[in-house]
Amino acid sequence: MTLDDIRLTAVLRPGASPGDVLTRLLKLLGLYSLLALSGSAVMIAGKTLSYLPSIALFIVAMSLISYIVLSMIPAGRLNLFKSTSGRFVSSTSIAALALAIWVSPAYLVGYAEYAEQSDLHGLDPNEISEWISAKQAERQFVQSLPYGNAISQVADRRHVDGLLVAAIVQVESDFSPGAVSPRGAVGLMQVLPSVGRAYGIRDTDLLNPAVNLDTGTRYLSSLITNYNGDLRLAVAAYASTPGAVDRYGDVPPYRETREYVWRVLSLYQARKKAHQTRELPSF
Repeated sequence: MTLDDIRLTAVLRPGASPGDVLTRLLKLLGLYSLLALSGSAVMIAGKTLSYLPSIALFIVAMSLISYIVLSMIPAGRLNLFKSTSGRFVSSTSIAALALAIWVSPAYLVGYAEYAEQSDLHGLDPNEISEWISAKQAERQFVQSLPYGNAISQVADRRHVDGLLVAAIVQVESDFSPGAVSPRGAVGLMQVLPSVGRAYGIRDTDLLNPAVNLDTGTRYLSSLITNYNGDLRLAVAAYASTPGAVDRYGDVPPYRETREYVWRVLSLYQARKKAHQTRELPSF
């Protein structure tokens, strides 16, 4: 393959026969699909090594099938398929493109992020497909709520489950962006000005729904990380303070905090169950 093969102007140059155009388009498509596949393979290898044998088998099978099919095309029809090497390159490109199509839907819903936190390793393709469908249904549900699009976007950006963010917004403010608590917490996620200032946010900006959601979700994400994914402790720390959780080593024995944790996680789990998503948190 030469530089001339990957230039679109060369592909569509005047006087080129339909066979030459198709040959060059296949080379171009194969090159770009291999580049996309290499990036996806690195991500997959870093997230879930258990899928590598399946991926290797998929590529080999698709390459073999494609090679057999291409071998049946008369040699004079397409220049690319005249030689064994040409058929090999083409069949490998087709396999790479098929694999890219196979793995891309999962990444559209953040599979690489969630696979690290869940029990998806070793599941068969049907179970993964069901999981992807459930995540898409969750996203659609969140987006149907007040400020749902903003919640979904900030949840993706801060790597927090959108259903959990929505549950906290509902319990904290009932989706009221102007809510202010006796403690001075403001907005959709009832963010304290001290928390906002820790992230460089001015007090007045916390009344902006987008800023409030981003600041609150960013804080929640840090708590989930600090407590190793334990949602009970993370939500308890969000409701009270991390210091109180650390002092008791559990949800603080404050009635208000315990009721808050129960309300948030009950709402969150009910919605997870409604969408039949795997790995429900326990409490």
